[in-house]
Amino acid sequence: MDSKTRKQIQEKLKQRVQQLPPVFKKFLEENHPNLSLGSRYEYAKDFHLFTDYLRTVFSEEVDDTLIFRLEKQDYLNFLDKIYRHTRSFQTAADQETQQLFENNYYGISRKQYSLNHFLRFLYQKGFIKEEISLLGNSLPETTKPAPRYMDAALFKHFDQLFIPEEGFATSREASFEAKNRPRNMAIVAILLYCGLKIHEVVELKRKDVDLTEQLLQLHRKENRLSKVPIPKEALPILSNYLQHTAKVATDDSFVFQSSHDQQISPRTIRQILSKITVYKQVSPELCRKTYRYYVNLYLDDADAVNYLCGNRYLNHHSFQEIRERMSDFSYIDLSEFVQVTEIPTT
Repeated sequence: MDSKTRKQIQEKLKQRVQQLPPVFKKFLEENHPNLSLGSRYEYAKDFHLFTDYLRTVFSEEVDDTLIFRLEKQDYLNFLDKIYRHTRSFQTAADQETQQLFENNYYGISRKQYSLNHFLRFLYQKGFIKEEISLLGNSLPETTKPAPRYMDAALFKHFDQLFIPEEGFATSREASFEAKNRPRNMAIVAILLYCGLKIHEVVELKRKDVDLTEQLLQLHRKENRLSKVPIPKEALPILSNYLQHTAKVATDDSFVFQSSHDQQISPRTIRQILSKITVYKQVSPELCRKTYRYYVNLYLDDADAVNYLCGNRYLNHHSFQEIRERMSDFSYIDLSEFVQVTEIPTT
């Protein structure tokens, strides 16, 4: 967190705390060593929302005295109200967050944790006689974790990634997708086949791409690998896009540009990935995890994967050997014998 952002959050936290009953301020002060600035700010937001709710329920002033008299049901009523008035959305595991679990508790939320933490503080300080837990007799069940990588079989038909199964609603949508398809496919190819971070994709210039040598030149730290091999399977996609844009670009031009011929932004890349139809909630981070997972299976060397990704590595690696092996790296081949399995819950 940079100093400017830290100062802004500190000021917002101060403003929030001033509007809370003193006991909440005392809680945040005593937990200062255990909670980060961001966590304290999120806690303060939750407490502020909770006190706003209490003002709608109780006619008296919301002060420490009222807080100490609250019963467990008051907290549960607040959580129930928050969930019922929160828009339903899908998690990465495709399960609704409004789902009610077997032990009659919703999936654990930040508000549930923050209030439970606060109640434990009240009990330890002697402000309430009996400890109140918002987590039930046992921990609430949670949704099954989503796979940390995508199934390689999804990339068999790369040119269909952005085309809805039911087709486009209008000819204008179809035309817009067809116009941007070479660029969008190239972005996905760079992320999936080269394992780049989003800022590395944004900063990539045409002079950094060598299709003949199948290499990308990157600007990483001195002690990190500054070049990445391009597998043969990705070459046609990148070659098509570079030829498509060759007339209006120079060697110093950024590889990927927006629809307004400006350097593409990380936000635009995320928006492009959100339009992929074969998998929901695709992100640059998920693409990089997918790359790491399958390259690790392919090379059978986790340290070599760290080496390729520009992370810390322990052993010496021959780039030439890895480059030759990565030349034949193929999601299509891997999909024949590797399937994404459901991750068991504990």
